[in-house]
Amino acid sequence: MKRSILFLLIIIVSINYSYADNKAIDSSKKIAMKFIDYLQEQDAPKAHELFDQTMKNAAPLPTLINMWMQLNMQNGAFRSYGQGYANFQRPYYINFLPLFFEKDSILMRLVVSQDFKVSGLFFQEYNGEKLVYQIPKYADTSKFRETDLKINEGSAWELPAKLCIPISDKPVPAVVLVHGSGPNDMDETIGPNKPFKDLAYGLASNGIAVLRYDKRTKAHQMTIAMLAEKLTVNEETVYDALYAANLLLKFKEINKNKIFIAGHSLGGIMIPRIAKMDTVAAGFVMIAGLSKDLPSVSADQYRYLFGLDGSISADDSMKIHMADLAAERYLNKEIYPDTPKDSLPLKLPANYWIDLLDYNSAVEASKTESPMYIIATGRDYQVNAHESDSLYSKYLSDKPKIIYKNYPRLNHLLQEGDEQSTPSEYNIFLNVSEEIITDIVKWIKDL
Repeated sequence: MKRSILFLLIIIVSINYSYADNKAIDSSKKIAMKFIDYLQEQDAPKAHELFDQTMKNAAPLPTLINMWMQLNMQNGAFRSYGQGYANFQRPYYINFLPLFFEKDSILMRLVVSQDFKVSGLFFQEYNGEKLVYQIPKYADTSKFRETDLKINEGSAWELPAKLCIPISDKPVPAVVLVHGSGPNDMDETIGPNKPFKDLAYGLASNGIAVLRYDKRTKAHQMTIAMLAEKLTVNEETVYDALYAANLLLKFKEINKNKIFIAGHSLGGIMIPRIAKMDTVAAGFVMIAGLSKDLPSVSADQYRYLFGLDGSISADDSMKIHMADLAAERYLNKEIYPDTPKDSLPLKLPANYWIDLLDYNSAVEASKTESPMYIIATGRDYQVNAHESDSLYSKYLSDKPKIIYKNYPRLNHLLQEGDEQSTPSEYNIFLNVSEEIITDIVKWIKDL
């Protein structure tokens, strides 16, 4: 799984992403199940017909038959498959389906193209982990109600949203959740995981309202793609966070003096800019967002991911080198409006990086007068917690209104674990740590 650079939340802006609708994703799921059904029914030719031509050439029918025989020989007779999930990573649908054999279980990863042909087939160890989202045990849905609404309603940037409002006889505090990079939905869905839904339900169960919304880069993909050359992080992230906070002022159930904005990943990095422009919030939460510049983080992530198997190929080294050169160009401020995006970090347009040339989340946070709770995640390969510790010590440790805490067992999705974090970890379902919920609740109620 070392090549799974599909979940680099902190650095992938994905301006040109195209998202599939649920119907198409469901169709790809059916192909995955049909593929196994054919093999189980000893009708390998029909299974083979699901392959695209490249797969047919790479795995002729005898190869497919032999593969299925080997799986049964190694793991015992095939029994059934479990409930898996699928998501869309342009231009493919990625399906994960647990396969249960007599002696053991494995996880099938089936890649389906947009014309619904099988374009990739992989098997990996499966230890019975959950693959489908479940509401966290610390959430009590009887304690709040969830309402559908819109951010920027009636404008060109209207966004679907949900507001969880605790059942209370007095106005309650509220939190706006701000996403990481990429075309995130309101739950910040990644594989079977929904960290924003966990946060919303956990906080609302403890008397704190939560507003979450689809990101502009998801809800308005075509418009964003047409405006890509002019896009900055303000349009991507900052403005909608401000609009959402102001929307909360309209609800009588919300304590207008206790509105907070919490950003995760890129949303966390931009919290100081949001705070500078905000006129509503009483405080801010920065989650996995205290980091050095984004281009350097990008290069570090490539270096980490390509080295997971203990070796870095010549091709990997070249990609890392190019990422380092792009980061160096950024650090030296050698970016101009006409700089070709192919020479820039992540090949994003010059305008995006020019806007961030003088931005440092730690330095900007030191200028913020509002209370701030900063969360570092110790198993996070996307935002290095040791660097976060250093940045806090250098710029923020003398700020009495800033609380900083490093959670050594949490990964970038706020999930607990002890193993080295990898992208494949995001394919297994696990709720956000209850400790995060407890600490944010306490911080808000103590202010």
